[in-house]
Amino acid sequence: MYETRVANTQQLLELVTSARELGFNRQADYNSIAAMADEDGWHVLSVIVPFHTRMMPPEGAHPDPVHHRVQVLMKVVGKTVPEVFILDVTDTQFRMLGTVAEAKAVIAERDADAP
Repeated sequence: MYETRVANTQQLLELVTSARELGFNRQADYNSIAAMADEDGWHVLSVIVPFHTRMMPPEGAHPDPVHHRVQVLMKVVGKTVPEVFILDVTDTQFRMLGTVAEAKAVIAERDADAP
């Protein structure tokens, strides 16, 4: 089984922007994601194709940075069922995201501090 990481909404939007800027094959529309994503939500990213690269970058293009194709389960405002989409994310960005255990600890701490 491949790795799973968790992103907050700001991090998810940064990943969406980066995929577009790097010209990755799997991108998402920033405005759609920003409109749907729960701003306080946690979004789960699971690697489905590790260390993915294009076999032949377009003429004149730089080789792709090491990246993963991930499945994103995005927490949507007002819904219990996540929106699912595929996104290409650099290995460096992916590794900077929190683990599921770290996210659970943050949520437990937040809930313990709630009145």
